[in-house]
Amino acid sequence: MIITIDNIQELSSLQIGDILYYQELSFIVDESGEVYQQTQNNPVLIGAVTNINNNNDIAVDTPEVSVLPANCYIFFVKPANKSNVRGYYMDVTMTNSKTERAELFGVATNIVESSK
Repeated sequence: MIITIDNIQELSSLQIGDILYYQELSFIVDESGEVYQQTQNNPVLIGAVTNINNNNDIAVDTPEVSVLPANCYIFFVKPANKSNVRGYYMDVTMTNSKTERAELFGVATNIVESSK
């Protein structure tokens, strides 16, 4: 099921593929009149972001959530970076997808030896 979350004020570094969660909030007023937010329960998985349009509306592929609670905090987690290369050898092909000329100033790797 795809749900849409609209009217997001600021997206910061949210990207397609990030995983959204929500946390229910309650508000507590102490004796001095100060208002505090308190989280309830554990974070609930919403799903993976599938689209972000120009109005900052977010489409999410979600297995279970169809309606978000009124008082909730939405946050996201970046997927694990699995880009470390393991093994004895590798081939790398780099291409320029633009039509104009480009220069490559440097290439860095993070190679982990898998065995001897």
